[in-house]
Amino acid sequence: MISCTSCHKTIPPGDRFCAYCGTRQPFRLPWLGRAPAWATSAAGATPALPGRPGGPIPRHLLSAGLGAGLGAMVGAAAGVVLGSLPLGAILGALGVGAAAAVAELTAGPIPDEKAAQRFGLVLGVLSGLLALPGGLLVLAAVVVADQGLDGLVFVRGLMQVKLTYGVLGTLLGTAVALFVGGLLGYFLGQTGYNFGRRGALLGAALAWTVAAGLAGLIAGNYAGQIIGVEQLAAARLGFVVQILVGALLLYLVRPAWGRLRWWWVRKP
Repeated sequence: MISCTSCHKTIPPGDRFCAYCGTRQPFRLPWLGRAPAWATSAAGATPALPGRPGGPIPRHLLSAGLGAGLGAMVGAAAGVVLGSLPLGAILGALGVGAAAAVAELTAGPIPDEKAAQRFGLVLGVLSGLLALPGGLLVLAAVVVADQGLDGLVFVRGLMQVKLTYGVLGTLLGTAVALFVGGLLGYFLGQTGYNFGRRGALLGAALAWTVAAGLAGLIAGNYAGQIIGVEQLAAARLGFVVQILVGALLLYLVRPAWGRLRWWWVRKP
């Protein structure tokens, strides 16, 4: 174990961000013969570097693997609706796996069921917040897929004529993701806690993925309507874009997200 360079609380040696204060830790190469000075704990002990052959699997990678398996099963069901089972399985595995990995590195301890509920609620609501920029990219992606890069002129003109009309699908998708993500996160976090801390994280990650996927489907379907393309194909593209963009944004906002940790671990 090592100490955070900012708040000096103990964190696992593989973490790049502190789960307590969200501070990014200095980069260090796992193949160096010794840990740098900053990685030495307050007690003066230098921990072994992670990633050596034969060592334990990093906990975030284990959570990612379990989340990918869970997401593939749920995503396959969604793929039947979308007309592409492999696509649904792949995106489900990617979404739940990525969300579970980031959640593992951010959540810290989940001491009780109430903490699991609050963590799931936060992650579910976060899916709605991230659906807003993702939905705008969905609109642009559907237009570009149909009309090429010149189609972006159409998007600009649409925004200039009536902004609300152009982003209505994005706003609807965001609202649905906020509600569904928060509700699912609360209950799936609680249900998953029956299997322990990692179960709560996987439940919250599943809620995040479902909410993000719904937001993408709504935004893509609406974009298909307003530009006159096949709605199922547009919805499928929206699903893909929202999951991929959402997973990236989830990682990027992790420092700010980690600063909320005090809320879900607090006593009722």
